[in-house]
Amino acid sequence: MQQSENNAGLPDYASHRAILRRVTWGGLLLNLFLSVIKLFAGVAAGSHALVADAVHSASDMGTDVAILLGELWWSQPADKEHPYGHSQLEAFVTLFIGGVLVAAALGIGGNAIMAVVTGGYAVPGHWALPVALISMLIKEGMYRWTVAAGRRIDSAPLVANAWHHRSDALSTLPVVLALGGTLLHPQLAFLDPLGGVVVCLFLLYAAYRIAWPALAKMLGAGAAEAVVREIQKTAASHPAVREVHRVRTRYLGCSRIAVDLHVLVDGTIKVSTGHAISEQVKASILARHPGVTDVVVHLEPYG
Repeated sequence: MQQSENNAGLPDYASHRAILRRVTWGGLLLNLFLSVIKLFAGVAAGSHALVADAVHSASDMGTDVAILLGELWWSQPADKEHPYGHSQLEAFVTLFIGGVLVAAALGIGGNAIMAVVTGGYAVPGHWALPVALISMLIKEGMYRWTVAAGRRIDSAPLVANAWHHRSDALSTLPVVLALGGTLLHPQLAFLDPLGGVVVCLFLLYAAYRIAWPALAKMLGAGAAEAVVREIQKTAASHPAVREVHRVRTRYLGCSRIAVDLHVLVDGTIKVSTGHAISEQVKASILARHPGVTDVVVHLEPYG
């Protein structure tokens, strides 16, 4: 999570934690409400697709809990045992959210395919449709609220959880279409379990979008080439720097970046002057690139 700064120039951890926890708790309570309502409506109406959608909403609760528990750890400052902080857990929680989506998708898809193959479906009750429509609207609203907060505080887990909400809203769309088609033409009752299959596919795609970037960062992936070029350009803008090379980056969690680079300066200057140049280069990178939280500058003599 990128830290903004307060008027005293210090990272505003408290403000970010308050936003993350408020949004996540709100999402958890809404997910609880929706999963219970959709489950009862799906069972009472005999709708495979709506029951599958209820399971999806329930899986959102698990990711809400993971964020609330994980935040207690990754928001802690660096200490002797963890000199780079604890933000790697941020990537782990994001990966966990993707794993929950995969598990939910496989369970939903398996049940839906079994219903199609065995013919274990019937025309759902009429009131399943308005429940699905209301759920879709609420989940879309939850997505917009959560993603705005996640981008504001640069929190990858919160943005990932927002996409979990969006995937729930999108996956409800085929449920609505399946229920609507089945109610209009009872002979199309097979559309209901097919809606569950489409939900499964939405979940798998959302899991890929969420988990793959987090896994890549946990395995040591660096920042995008465009980001690296901008960092190199910033370092080279110092008047005493003749050349910049060997710029390396790695993620500390999902959004924080550590930078390691070599700058070439006049080899005849004093050590104290070289040290001052390296500190100035470091300060300029930290100031111009908010996602960068750690910079190591290596001095080399030019030529």
